[in-house]
Amino acid sequence: HAGAERGLLILLKGDEPQIEAEASSSQGWVQVTVRQEEVTALDLPKSVLHYVIHSHERVVIDDASFDHRYSEDEYVKRKPLRSVLCLPIVKQSRLFGALYMENTLTSEVFSTERLAVLELLASQAAISLENATLYSDLQRSEAFLAQGQRISHNGSFGWSLASGEFLWSEELYKIFEYDPDTQASTELAVSRMHPDDRDRVRRLLD
Repeated sequence: HAGAERGLLILLKGDEPQIEAEASSSQGWVQVTVRQEEVTALDLPKSVLHYVIHSHERVVIDDASFDHRYSEDEYVKRKPLRSVLCLPIVKQSRLFGALYMENTLTSEVFSTERLAVLELLASQAAISLENATLYSDLQRSEAFLAQGQRISHNGSFGWSLASGEFLWSEELYKIFEYDPDTQASTELAVSRMHPDDRDRVRRLLD
């Protein structure tokens, strides 16, 4: 839809850009290859990518054969380029990566209308990438917590006062010696405590 022959999805890994996927179009077909490789001068004009990463602004070249701004770039010297687009994937001030597209045959491919659609897609991609990052961080945090509880033989629980729902950690089920499929509750926990402590715990819970 953008009119490009080739495109790259580039994401930041720490502070370093990495190619996550490459797409190329030919005779109405689009082939996508997952690469996950370091960006090199053989992949795209690195000077264009560096500008986008540092400025968080897009770069649009209507005809690279006549545009001298990036004429010294190794990739531009090596490959005949006409239309070039590099679009930041950014949410608020956080940069997640960039979308690079090129066309070697036609100039002025990336029109105002196409840019508007691509910027909207890039904005949605930034939201999805942020959500994926947060979910990954949460999974990692939960894995570390579970490992720490197994090592120290401690458990944890959550209690929703609004719904009355209880959630026990895996280790807490082991401590109380209940099957993990058992529905957690205060009474189940209290029943495992010493009889002299049960009334005091019930009052505390109330």
